[in-house]
Amino acid sequence: MTEPAADTCQSPRSLEQLRDDHASEKQLFQRFLEALIDRRMTEALTALDAFAENVAEHITAEDDFWIPQFDRRFGMTRGFGATLLLSEHRLIEKLLRELHQQARAICTSESPAPAVDILLLIEAALRFRGVVDHHQEREERVMIPALAEPA
Repeated sequence: MTEPAADTCQSPRSLEQLRDDHASEKQLFQRFLEALIDRRMTEALTALDAFAENVAEHITAEDDFWIPQFDRRFGMTRGFGATLLLSEHRLIEKLLRELHQQARAICTSESPAPAVDILLLIEAALRFRGVVDHHQEREERVMIPALAEPA
């Protein structure tokens, strides 16, 4: 995959790394859910922490470099623009903070979490994952291929 040569500033992540991030994030999130279901709370929280760190680095690379590139090169000509991508990032960050807070409360509790609390956390996690999946699909189907085109 070719990288755009337009800017002198370089992204900390290549376009291929952005795709790889998505795959890694899916694996980490799956590990979080599986550990949660098996009541391996420390492992669940560790996986969610790693997921959150990966997402933060990924969003920073896109917000600081790739989305501005996409906006400069394509504006709204690909069906959406930078504003939508950036607002989705803010939503993902907000939902992830809330999910992380809920997970921390359950996973670090002195007493075993009631099954209903774990179920509610899993439901919140799946709703969050739906938002992330939709956003990543938009990036992988439109933004990343567009940016890979020669400038």
